[in-house]
Amino acid sequence: MPHPRRPTTPLRRSSLSSLSLSASASSHPAGSHRTSPSPLEHLSPLLADLADELASLHSNVHAMAELDTALGTFNEGFAELVWGLRLNAYCVEWPEAPTQQSFDRMEELAAAAAAAATRLVPLPPASPPPPSASEQTLAPSTAAGDMTYRTQNDTILGEEETPKAAPKAAAGAKPRPKGKINPALKKKRETFVEGIIDTLPLEYRGSQPALRTAMSQVLHGLIRLSKSPSTPPAGARVPDLVKMPDLPQARVNKCLIALVQKKVVAKTNEGGVAYYRLNVPVPS
Repeated sequence: MPHPRRPTTPLRRSSLSSLSLSASASSHPAGSHRTSPSPLEHLSPLLADLADELASLHSNVHAMAELDTALGTFNEGFAELVWGLRLNAYCVEWPEAPTQQSFDRMEELAAAAAAAATRLVPLPPASPPPPSASEQTLAPSTAAGDMTYRTQNDTILGEEETPKAAPKAAAGAKPRPKGKINPALKKKRETFVEGIIDTLPLEYRGSQPALRTAMSQVLHGLIRLSKSPSTPPAGARVPDLVKMPDLPQARVNKCLIALVQKKVVAKTNEGGVAYYRLNVPVPS
């Protein structure tokens, strides 16, 4: 009888743990209690530490993912801001220094202020022309018959009118105190001040009522000091315009700076002291 052929398929290599288990199983019969430790029991604390580290790694990776999301949101918002600034730079021209248009606008505002001041100042009455030489020679030879129809208000050429005495004040009427102005002149000056304020920036024209009131007080003070004989020719000083607590020095300085920029007020320095005077004609 022929011998059976041996199989040529290689067997799977046995691991050390399987060999140790088979050895322990062969050395201990079935039903007996095994007291020898497992070969992998010494790896249990290491595996526990590995599990803790993997949990820490997972939490850190999760935090990095949240940080990446936050940075992405910030980058999108910042990119939109930069894009908007670039579009604004392409659409709006904002020079850092005055241009020719600024100087032209300044001249137009100064001309408008001067025109407004000129309209408010009344023109002086025109003086009558002097008599000619022929009229002077004919005046003495006027006959008496030619004066038949002279009225009380008519005068002969060449004659000098006798000055009439000023009418006496009515009994009981109080004389007007010095320093007071009549209502008509006061109204003219108020209109003059309002015309100047209307040419100033918006903050003085009404957006800030307190600043508009301060500007009106400063202009009235400059007008009053310009008419005062005790004011030097250079103009008034800042302490002359300060009126506490309604008109502090800081607000007076701000108003004067705006008036100097509009060329309504001229500023001069003498001996380290600043003087301010109106640069436009004042109604009187």
